[in-house]
Amino acid sequence: AANGCDIRDVRPAPKNRTFNSSLVNHVAEVVGGTLLAKPLGTLFNNCMPNTLDTTVLHAAVATAHGAASTSDTFIITGDIHAMWLRDSMNQVRPYVRLLNASVAAGTQDRILTDFLFGVVHRQAASVLVDAYANAFAWWGPRGQTGSNQGDQTFKEFEAGGGPMNAMQDLRLFERKFELDSLLSVLKLASSLHDVLPQEAGHRFLADASFVPAINTVLQTLS
Repeated sequence: AANGCDIRDVRPAPKNRTFNSSLVNHVAEVVGGTLLAKPLGTLFNNCMPNTLDTTVLHAAVATAHGAASTSDTFIITGDIHAMWLRDSMNQVRPYVRLLNASVAAGTQDRILTDFLFGVVHRQAASVLVDAYANAFAWWGPRGQTGSNQGDQTFKEFEAGGGPMNAMQDLRLFERKFELDSLLSVLKLASSLHDVLPQEAGHRFLADASFVPAINTVLQTLS
């Protein structure tokens, strides 16, 4: 192995990937296969598309609103089948940079665009479930729910109902308040707005979860 490094190509075959973007695949192939020498090129080809290859449990257009639409994307963190607000932002932010380059070149990847706006929607919807939670469960195929019901963290489910264990809400995976979790929602949304200001404005306003979630974030931070 060159330089003492034995790095093998372990990227899943296209049919086994959890999501495919032609733009991300192209960058992985050109940079990892041509521009970078092995073993660094192999490492790049394994790592850069890994979020799309292995962590997407759900990616779909949920509801249509005229010219705009609300996409919904749920990605897990590593081998834990739950979505962290902070981690999911960091996982997809490199793809925002790729999308920016493709928009500048006049070759916007629509599939990747929908995917990224779907992450923003899922984060916003999650904030509305519980602004003090940092990780959320997926109820669909391959999901995990109720793993942390023993955690003792309390909230009032109904006005005047008194404190109850918040983990009874099985949509929550972990409820550890982290300031940067809420800021991650703002960071990803603002990054997409920087790349596609007009489209982002339309999509955010068409998304019934987005504006209420931003209000919730600001109220919680204050």
